[in-house]
Amino acid sequence: MEVEQALESLGGIASLEQMRARGIGRAEILEARRRATVFKVRRGWCALRTADAQLVAAVRIRGQATCITATRALGLWTFDDGRLHVAVPGNGSRLNPRVEGAPPAHLDASVLVHWRARTAAPTMARQPLREVVQHVVECQPPELALAVLDSAVHEGRCSLDWLRRTLDGTARGRMLAAEVDPGAGAGGESIVRWRLRQEGIRVRTQVWIDGLGPRDFVVGDRLVVEIDGREHHALVEGFARDRWLDRELQLRGYDVLRFTYAEVLHDWPRVLADIRRMVSVDRHRTRAGR
Repeated sequence: MEVEQALESLGGIASLEQMRARGIGRAEILEARRRATVFKVRRGWCALRTADAQLVAAVRIRGQATCITATRALGLWTFDDGRLHVAVPGNGSRLNPRVEGAPPAHLDASVLVHWRARTAAPTMARQPLREVVQHVVECQPPELALAVLDSAVHEGRCSLDWLRRTLDGTARGRMLAAEVDPGAGAGGESIVRWRLRQEGIRVRTQVWIDGLGPRDFVVGDRLVVEIDGREHHALVEGFARDRWLDRELQLRGYDVLRFTYAEVLHDWPRVLADIRRMVSVDRHRTRAGR
């Protein structure tokens, strides 16, 4: 089972070059294929039956998973647009279908090809993090890219200094790197932070309130804005705690607006309108006598 263990450590899919570097030759791989635990992806590549289907598709195309396909595989916050993002060499002469019976990748609406500089054929199924975040910055809307960058630093996949050096090559990269907040623990928070600042609404993030911990946002002196995570209300306990937090904040003189992850992504105009209504009547400011 040495072949299977090596593939598992390499993310479930690997080139023969990677396998040789671990002392595993073609004969051992052929034997694993006879055991039906490993299959051939294309010439020079093999994978476990349990390998990530999108990584397998990227290799089958003759490229590497990149951008939000790669960040999802890395466990970072990602907004899935339903497409396979694959980086292919700029000198690639032919792209295969992602699956048997599909059109060639460059004609497939479910594939977004990221052409890159003329390079040697890839030897890893996923691009390194450096190239992945560069593709994210250039491909994704700024607030979604920022959420990925926040997640990479927050999850400890890279340092803020490393990220700023990595993105220093483009104006867009430098701009987004300057906005990264390592304290942002969820993509919804990153998106709201970006959008409110673009609307000219001054907002403080991760504001500590004694006894209640850090709150997502405070607008002005006393308007607290909270964003629930995408699976936040799967637990009744979490829902009940949020209601208690809201009551406690109100008793301390704060106003609270709480939005779901789905509202932020799919009903932003209404979210923004609600926040603007509170600001328009000075509900974000402390007034004498309150």
